[in-house]
Amino acid sequence: MMLRLAFSSVILLAWDVAAGVAARPSAGVTRSSGSHESPRTRQVAGTYPITGVQQSGIQPRLELRRLQEDFPDTFNLYLLGLQKFQQVDQSDPLSWYGIAGIHGRPYIGWDGVGAGPGLPGSPGFCHHVSNLLLSWHRPFLALYEQVLFLHIQDAANEFPEGELRQRYTAAASTWRIPYWDWAAPPQNGQGVYPDILGAPTVKVTTPTGEAEIDNPLYSYKFHPVSVEDFYWQPFTSWPETLRSPDSQNISRSTLVASQLDNNRPSFMSRLYNLLTTYDNFTQFETYARQDPNSPNADSLESIHDAIHGITGGNGHMSYLDYSAFDPLFMLHHAMVDRVFAVWQALHPDSYVEPMISVEQTYTTSVNSLLDGDTPLQPFHSDGSGTTWTSNAVRSIDTLGYTYPELANNADQSSIREAVNALYAGGQTSRKVSSFSRLQSAADADSSLPDDQYHAYTANINSRKFAFKGSYAIYVFLGNVTSENAAEWPLASNLVGTQGVFTGMTMPVAASSNKMSSDGTQDSSDAAGGSVTVTGTVPLTDALLKHVKSGDLASLKEADVRAFLRKNLQWRIGKYDGTAITDTSAADLSITIISAEVQPAKAADQFPTRSNFAVLDAQEA
Repeated sequence: MMLRLAFSSVILLAWDVAAGVAARPSAGVTRSSGSHESPRTRQVAGTYPITGVQQSGIQPRLELRRLQEDFPDTFNLYLLGLQKFQQVDQSDPLSWYGIAGIHGRPYIGWDGVGAGPGLPGSPGFCHHVSNLLLSWHRPFLALYEQVLFLHIQDAANEFPEGELRQRYTAAASTWRIPYWDWAAPPQNGQGVYPDILGAPTVKVTTPTGEAEIDNPLYSYKFHPVSVEDFYWQPFTSWPETLRSPDSQNISRSTLVASQLDNNRPSFMSRLYNLLTTYDNFTQFETYARQDPNSPNADSLESIHDAIHGITGGNGHMSYLDYSAFDPLFMLHHAMVDRVFAVWQALHPDSYVEPMISVEQTYTTSVNSLLDGDTPLQPFHSDGSGTTWTSNAVRSIDTLGYTYPELANNADQSSIREAVNALYAGGQTSRKVSSFSRLQSAADADSSLPDDQYHAYTANINSRKFAFKGSYAIYVFLGNVTSENAAEWPLASNLVGTQGVFTGMTMPVAASSNKMSSDGTQDSSDAAGGSVTVTGTVPLTDALLKHVKSGDLASLKEADVRAFLRKNLQWRIGKYDGTAITDTSAADLSITIISAEVQPAKAADQFPTRSNFAVLDAQEA
């Protein structure tokens, strides 16, 4: 489709039925049903203290592939610990099911924290479209990390006493949850989607020898799946988490991998722009209340949404209600937290700012004032009911972990160098000459110095709850040759994807206080239809290819304006491959922003952008 463009340069958690006491079982206890008991650390009544993993001091969370390749013993224990974790009875609050259920469904309380006043039946505890998005997920990850760590310790202690057990307990001691880097160029010809994530089974070393087990990174198998808890079809009938499921309810790993590979360059450019250009935390973090005409209309939340949608493909990851049950969720959110932590290190003086909430959560009503001292419910820091806050989790050291780029008290210069090495791509100083040569050969813009160039970004604005559930906006340069929506994410002329991540149901949003009989609203009729979200699709690299091929005269604004009027196209689709033909509900607008870029002069410097401009409004 062509578009009129504005071009611009109370359910309480019971630890024990009687006393609320959580006692740790002996290591390695396995139930005949195949279940595994949840390890407990709290020995007295009270709230469950979330501390992260404090053993062995502050240790780095590693990229998944590095953990697998460079630390095979630790990775082996990670798989064994995941297997144990996923086998814990689902009624246990510290089970995989119990912890994942904090995020969305089944919409119940946790650790003594029930629904807020007048909010029974509301969606989960998680904050989205919010200034608490990143800080809320930080103790959520820490809870998962510390519980899984205990299962990993159990797995290590099951190996025979002596040298072998010592080897594995040492490997376990420094484990922290890995992250999956979905933006950096993969090494050694690999795809961005690690092979281990798409394998239904995996070989592990157990105390009795080699074994092949169901891969706990591939899916979580419900035992059982609850119709009452999950409510919506087909989630009530799927026995395990699925990614881009086919008609036989099998995850299509190859399809997920191909779509991610096609979108990865866009994700890398967006991430690099966030880390190098955005100085305000709120703008960096969330698309809540963003100005679509701003040069900073992107956010980490927006990129996060697109990853959810592509990996889920209408499976669990693509819907807020169910996403946390997929093992991929924590790998993805560890990456999000890493980007958050790196940005913090580069901008230590900007953090959570007061904001009025635009969406309801399980405990927070619409139009609540949220700030750095707002309780991040239901997460407690001790056994006495103290709740974590954004200010309390500002430093990741508090929770016992770091990331490779931040380890050993890395200074900002070394962090910038690491960011450039991973994500700069075509924006590094060594690429400046290619821009200059191409522009000069095609009558480059003489108003810019030779070492500068124009960069272009498509700012996308739409209503979050325009359609029932999550959806994607696909941006192309050139004709869309197929009207089959399932082919759009794989198109060779796809420039990028703006994903919109929602639930099957939604909370009351700022425009209404109405609720349906079960306390939720169908997204298609949601009062929150006025909630808008923004994101970006960087265009410069794609435009440069057209300069190289001769289709585009130069990167001068006049040339680019004419080229985009003719060639920029878009489509909206659901993640199940359904095309949305009536797109009016989205109230979609696309604004093209231009900027003058001064590339970095050294490996530890970032490029600078200036003279942002909104190109003249034109009929596409």
